[in-house]
Amino acid sequence: MNKIASPVELADQLRKILAYAQSDQPSRQKLADSLEVLANRVAANPLGGPEPTPEQLQKSRKAIEKLKALNLGPRAYSGRGMYGDYCVGVTVTHEEAKQIKKMFGGASLDSMGMGVIVYWRQFPWPPGLRDIKKWDEPEAVSPYLVTVLRETKEEHTFEVESDSVEGAEAEALDMAEDQRAGWLAMDSEYKVTRVKPK
Repeated sequence: MNKIASPVELADQLRKILAYAQSDQPSRQKLADSLEVLANRVAANPLGGPEPTPEQLQKSRKAIEKLKALNLGPRAYSGRGMYGDYCVGVTVTHEEAKQIKKMFGGASLDSMGMGVIVYWRQFPWPPGLRDIKKWDEPEAVSPYLVTVLRETKEEHTFEVESDSVEGAEAEALDMAEDQRAGWLAMDSEYKVTRVKPK
């Protein structure tokens, strides 16, 4: 049985089956047989790729230890085109990403709103590693009360949820900007004066 070797080959095979299904008189049995053969070919070679070698896993563990030593909090991450395979990644600011991606070479970047995930496909996440935090799991957030002071010395307190004090401050400043239309001093500047857990 020929294995499906890539997503491109899978897409090509699906297009052929679809074209036949859209022909003048497609046979249900032939469609069913074609789909079954394709399913067996995919099952024979999952698109996620080969299992990592012991050498790759050793290099991954060393990379994880180096990132931990720098307090970067390595995580398992499945990037574009990885089909559910997880590799080593870290979440950083855009500025930090410029330096961190050079650490091991071969880095990929995905923008995550205000931050960036830098990940290395050559470092598969070791199976069974404790404290794995896959990127698609939600962040732990905490409620904060953030007080924002306007230039006019008027204070406003916002209740926000964030995974960090810095995130809470940024969220409160965004909320202040959104509410500015309802305040009299349209050109006011804002600064955070207090952040406390709720």
